[in-house]
Amino acid sequence: MKVWSPAFSAILAFSAFGLTACTSNTRNALPSTARRTTATPTTTSAATIVSGGVRAARIIFKATTDDDGGSFYPPTDHSGTLPGVGYPAIRVFDAAGNRLGKDGPGQTGWPAWLGAVELGLTGTNSGTPAHCARFADTSDTSATCQLGGVTVNCGAPDSYYRVSEYDCTHSSSPAITPATVADGTVDGNVFIRATFNRDTAYLGTGENILAVLEYAASGLNAAPADPSACFASGVFKPEKCSDLLWQSYLKKTAGENISPFLMLLPPLPSLASVASTSGSGITTRQILLPLSGDPELRVFQVNRVKTTVSGDAAFTAACAPGFDSSVGANSPHCVGAVLVAITFYRI
Repeated sequence: MKVWSPAFSAILAFSAFGLTACTSNTRNALPSTARRTTATPTTTSAATIVSGGVRAARIIFKATTDDDGGSFYPPTDHSGTLPGVGYPAIRVFDAAGNRLGKDGPGQTGWPAWLGAVELGLTGTNSGTPAHCARFADTSDTSATCQLGGVTVNCGAPDSYYRVSEYDCTHSSSPAITPATVADGTVDGNVFIRATFNRDTAYLGTGENILAVLEYAASGLNAAPADPSACFASGVFKPEKCSDLLWQSYLKKTAGENISPFLMLLPPLPSLASVASTSGSGITTRQILLPLSGDPELRVFQVNRVKTTVSGDAAFTAACAPGFDSSVGANSPHCVGAVLVAITFYRI
């Protein structure tokens, strides 16, 4: 027969007493509500999809009196829009280019899920150069640049919305300096802005938007061969690698100040200095807007943020030979961008 030592027996007795005290006294001390806990079921509404209706809406960035030619009516002058106020589209088309409506949001033919689509126009109303961001006219179609010693056309197609960086940064009017950064708020002078109607009768909680943007953009300088030049103190700075910086934003309100959603430029699809030709090729960018993740998201905006070549002598020699600030260089296909269209798809 095994005999436990007195000390070990005392430990066993104490442990048994403690276990009994813990299991019995603790239970009795708990309130009745804690002893009888019933899980409360949670319910989650199923995501909805609105069947039928218009599935695609196309905005053509062209100003014309022809109801079938573009989404904008020609402005009466080059005074531009007030700071943060966009110039509205009045016509909308389907994905194939057939007109759906011609009287603006809320009117016959305009998809109910799409609100206003606007462009920022520079000019005296916002204290910015008139020839920076506007619809092209005859002075654009005849504009020429000196690229590699060759005279080439570098203007924009007539009536399309274009941004001429030389005119943004060199003007007898207040220029948009390279250091000026548009942060996605209403203060940006050059932008595209679209607002969506989040009424679930028109755009389901499970639906998103695919934005397909068609544009041409070009610069003079290629990205540096050494990628470390694109960083500052370990932070990526895209403006160090590109003549242009454009960012997109997905917001709850037009005035919300948030971080960029997606970088549009860079990369630059064209370099005007290559082969002595202007960068006029059209590029398509698909951007998925995850509206289903937050019912309050309703504003998609693309901003021209800045350029980095305003002080470059080669910039003037190439993009603005014989520059006259009264008529502008009008050379978006040298350094700048021409916006063709954007199509929104419900998916």
